[in-house]
Amino acid sequence: MGQHHLKQYVPRLQKLRQERVNFDPRLKDTFTEGNGWRLSDYEIDLPPEPPGPPLENGSFAIAKQILHNYEFPDTTLIEAIFDPDEPLHERTMLLIGKFAGMKFYFGGRVNGVIDEQRQTEDGPAHVWGYGYQTLESHWENGEITFEIWKYLNSGRVKFRFHSYVRIGYVPNWLYRVGFRMMWKRLQVQFARTALARMRSLVMERLEKL
Repeated sequence: MGQHHLKQYVPRLQKLRQERVNFDPRLKDTFTEGNGWRLSDYEIDLPPEPPGPPLENGSFAIAKQILHNYEFPDTTLIEAIFDPDEPLHERTMLLIGKFAGMKFYFGGRVNGVIDEQRQTEDGPAHVWGYGYQTLESHWENGEITFEIWKYLNSGRVKFRFHSYVRIGYVPNWLYRVGFRMMWKRLQVQFARTALARMRSLVMERLEKL
């Protein structure tokens, strides 16, 4: 992100930092399909590595950098503006949604960074990622968590994400109708393009090493 590009959005980012999360994460156990929430899980395999810890310049490390920089979404659908000098665990993001030929501005805030080893049926896995939650300016309520996994026994690497989200307050009635009509399709389109783009970027950068 160029500094000039960031500079024009500084006032919006400063305003977003004053916003609160627009739902109560403590009620997560009640976030079910029956209560109007959409729960989604997606994943894709990335180029594998040899067994053992993640390589310094391998698939896992490259995917981690892409995820850290929020490069994986299709920028024709959504773009994230943030201060690259802000620590990831404190990051506030201006999300620019693009649909119906228009741009809409939403707020999100990182709520936790993941860097741990987990035990799975396939043995230990190193997991790195983060989640972010929607702010008051967002038309959705919810949270999405992105993770890069490296299975230490097999060398398998994958990108996965999980979300729980529902439609929130949309101020304009016309936007409200249109957004409700397009919402699920936009979510699926975001997921499919994000997975494909992550894999494509990792493969492209591995080839350049």
